[in-house]
Amino acid sequence: ARASASARPTLLVLRGLPEDLRRQVATLNSGSGGVDAVLHDGIRVRLGDATRLSVKAQALAALLDLPDRSSVAAIDLRAPSTPAVTRQGSLTDAEPGGA
Repeated sequence: ARASASARPTLLVLRGLPEDLRRQVATLNSGSGGVDAVLHDGIRVRLGDATRLSVKAQALAALLDLPDRSSVAAIDLRAPSTPAVTRQGSLTDAEPGGA
């Protein structure tokens, strides 16, 4: 069986992730911005294209091991040497009038 062209990036990412990370993935979607994953605990992960998967997997594993993982809403690994983490409520925590 051959994968469609649109499914190939998703399959490459899935195959490129280590087993321990693969088990945490609830969904994988491929779009114009690359591959996005949602983990079982709700963290959204932007992986981008299927390049540098080992570097992306190492960065993801390190970020998921942080003690404050429960506050993470999203991780952007499109530039794996400088991953971006978005915390839950990071845009809504500011008090009116600035705080």
